[in-house]
Amino acid sequence: VEILLFLYVVNITFYHFTRPVKKDYLLSGALAVFLAILTVTSFTGVNPNNSFWGNLARANGVFTWLHFAAWYFLLIQTFKDTKDWSKVLGMAAIGAGLVALTIIFERFLPASWQNSAGGGILGNRSFAASYLLIAMGTSITLGLLLKNKWRYPSFGVAALTLTALWTTGTRGALVGIVFGIGGGLIAALFLVSQKKIKTVVGGIMILFLLGTLGTLALAQASLFKNRFPTLANSLALSRLSSGTAETRLMAWQIAWQGIKAKPLLGWGMGNYDVIFNKYYNQQFLKHSFAETIWDKPHNWLLELGDSAGIPGIVSYLALFIVAGYCLVRKTHLPKPTMIILLATFIGYFTQNLFLFETTNALLLFFLILAFISSGNDRALEAGELTVAEAEQKTIPKFLLIPAALLLILSLFKFVYLPLKSSYYLSRAHAAGNFLTWSKRTKQTLAVPATFRPEAAIFLAERFVQLDKGGFEITTSGTVQAGFELGKVLDEASVRYPDNPLFSLWAGRVYMVLGEKVDQKYYQNAEKSLLAAAALSPEKQDILILLGRLYLLKKDFDQALSYQKKAVAVAPDIGTSHWFLGLTYVASGNIPLGLEEIEAALEKGFSLTPSQKLYVIDLYAGQKRYDKVVEWYEALHKAEPENIDWYVKLATAFALAGRKAEALQTVREAVAQYPPLEASASKFIKQYKLE
Repeated sequence: VEILLFLYVVNITFYHFTRPVKKDYLLSGALAVFLAILTVTSFTGVNPNNSFWGNLARANGVFTWLHFAAWYFLLIQTFKDTKDWSKVLGMAAIGAGLVALTIIFERFLPASWQNSAGGGILGNRSFAASYLLIAMGTSITLGLLLKNKWRYPSFGVAALTLTALWTTGTRGALVGIVFGIGGGLIAALFLVSQKKIKTVVGGIMILFLLGTLGTLALAQASLFKNRFPTLANSLALSRLSSGTAETRLMAWQIAWQGIKAKPLLGWGMGNYDVIFNKYYNQQFLKHSFAETIWDKPHNWLLELGDSAGIPGIVSYLALFIVAGYCLVRKTHLPKPTMIILLATFIGYFTQNLFLFETTNALLLFFLILAFISSGNDRALEAGELTVAEAEQKTIPKFLLIPAALLLILSLFKFVYLPLKSSYYLSRAHAAGNFLTWSKRTKQTLAVPATFRPEAAIFLAERFVQLDKGGFEITTSGTVQAGFELGKVLDEASVRYPDNPLFSLWAGRVYMVLGEKVDQKYYQNAEKSLLAAAALSPEKQDILILLGRLYLLKKDFDQALSYQKKAVAVAPDIGTSHWFLGLTYVASGNIPLGLEEIEAALEKGFSLTPSQKLYVIDLYAGQKRYDKVVEWYEALHKAEPENIDWYVKLATAFALAGRKAEALQTVREAVAQYPPLEASASKFIKQYKLE
């Protein structure tokens, strides 16, 4: 965008251009107000750096929105008549068609381009669906504008994008399509004056309603589920009570708490993670540790309220209202085109109630806004504004020098440095050992990029993953890199005192250093984790980490205290009981540990195979062979052909004094695997089974 702006300045320096004097700035004004509110609230929020510049994960700070504003400005200044806009929309249609093809035929893409997210080259299926929904509207608009043979390929692209969107099975986008079509039909009733056409539209509305309800009912049938599993899964009514739906509703409730806390100016864009941790709902842990980390509520209106308060929501709604008004009253477009664009707006707005704004979709959203804003150009084209009402403009040539310097500075600061840092970070995150990780970590942290604190979190995540993977810290360079990383996170926690994530990850880095290098780092870990707990005192993952830290320090009383706190905030969640049980076992109280482990299992906690064997060993150590039998019976039932379970189950029966069952199990094992006969005879004699 910076390069395009510079080229635009060059263009207007050497060439005159005309614009209508009576240009309507209503839509541009509404957009300017919305962006001004986002900008102001980014500096009044809890993390201005993150709000304005954005972050690595989402790249959606105010700075990005201002780039889209520049994109909008360039479009309305450059493209004037229907012929120009047909070319722009044509390029957008080509791009949309290619994206759709990569989704529909993803298995034919190069292996490096394929992914499990179902979104083709866009990756995430939800992001792709959001883009495809609005691309479908722009493609149909192009087809309606064109009066030649190229209109049919445009409609073909629209059909292709619909097919790809259907393939993604994204519920939010599917709901958006339904509401978009419904809203478009309602708009047609008001825009069309002929009574016969109104009657036809009314009939279509009834058929559409019946078809929607019929499809929803059909999706519950087994035949439909077998034929279209992805789509059926999205339309299944049972999903309304699924874990995804439950966590989404909890995230919305937290977002609402954030709006109520700061209704006027919000928390600044991109700071939902602060709100999430402050008003954390302990039930998230029921679904997994991954669900205890959210950076967006997956509802754009709520996110906007958290970002910029009520003014942000109002200005965003006003932008849609003004765009719709200008579309109908000022664009001089045919009514079918108006209806399609209104339907696109309604569908896009609706699907964003289940997601958030993404850069791919925003590219087309701002394109549509610019297309609508150029209505006076079509008025000039149609002769409704005279040539005398247009003016010539140019700018002094000496402005090219500061413009060029600004371009170079901008590219260096906002393109080169972030790209360099991202490259090193990607290499660190892909590192297969601590040696590579430490080298890339130092390189990443040495780059003065705006998102350095967030990069530190990703680096800490990989550091912990390598430790869990069994890799050893063998060099002083790794220790130095880890300690430097901890300091960067500590500095970020001081600079942004409302966000516990910096302290949390600093604590995790120091814990690894304390356990694997030198216990002196435990002091740093304790300080960081206690700071995180102060900001989010009922967040179980922080409490559990503190419990583990004190366990490593052999402070069993403190370890048990924090694990009990994790249980107390949500006693119905098995995960916390599991960690409390492990802590009891480590402290030497195995009976109480087994009680908590049993409580965890009763509350739905699932064990890995290695964890199951660990629990069996605990029961065996307590000579509770009845429980050992019970567990091995379950394992044998799950894997009846696994000969190891026969052997272990027979041993458990024998130790439990259930000789007949032990003998029967031995015979079944020999029948399935005859080479065991000699060992079986020894076993029978050893335990006097005959």
